[in-house]
Amino acid sequence: MRASAAQRFAARGALPLLPAALCSVALGALALTRDASPSLRHTVAVAGAVTVLMAVPCALRALPLPRARAVALWACLLTGLVLFSGRPPGTHAAFGVSGAVLGLSLGVAPAVWCARWFAVRARRRLAGSASLEEFAAGVRPLLAAAVALFGCVLLGALFAARAVAGDGSLFAVAALGVLLFTALLLTAHGFGTAAATGLAAACALLSAAVFAAPLAVPSAAPVAGGVWTAPAAPALACAVAELGLLAYALRVLAGASAHHRAAAPA
Repeated sequence: MRASAAQRFAARGALPLLPAALCSVALGALALTRDASPSLRHTVAVAGAVTVLMAVPCALRALPLPRARAVALWACLLTGLVLFSGRPPGTHAAFGVSGAVLGLSLGVAPAVWCARWFAVRARRRLAGSASLEEFAAGVRPLLAAAVALFGCVLLGALFAARAVAGDGSLFAVAALGVLLFTALLLTAHGFGTAAATGLAAACALLSAAVFAAPLAVPSAAPVAGGVWTAPAAPALACAVAELGLLAYALRVLAGASAHHRAAAPA
């Protein structure tokens, strides 16, 4: 009994903190090798990125996530696009996104905790509702509260990360994080295809904006160069995709079938 309780505590409390801890170690190693050769710094940066990326699935073990390779693939691709398309000119690709990466890693644990908070309370609401309509009316505010709570915590983490690591892509990374959280909620409740579609749509929007801007004709240059350029393009692409994905989530997660035991941990 004690062993199982300790395992649950590790999965729910300690493991979600693993990406942030490893990211902090990686950034510390980069700081210590500030005067080292570029090849050594590249090695440290790549090793740290791979380690943090591998820690994310471990951190998500507290959630009943099915195998969702498409969601993971699009999430990784979108994260890369947001991080590197919004860099200021002349910023080195390996070292210009440390604040954003730290902020996202700090957001993994709140994402897990907020997702569990929503799942547990939605199941309680389901057990206490007299009708499906009553349940739907009660669970939609819970979903909105979970997304808003995570957004606020993520913003705090991003401000702290920017103060430590000095990265300026605050709004783009915040929009990305909220979009990934909504996709996580949908995936955990059995709607992985919709989550992957939303992330793919954000990738398509951002890719179109990034690659179309240099081809814009002079008359369209103010629009292409003003609204849809870094760092505005990543934030706008993620925000548009988030609105669509959240609207879908408010509809499907208000159904009782989305909250069976396998999709809502106790």
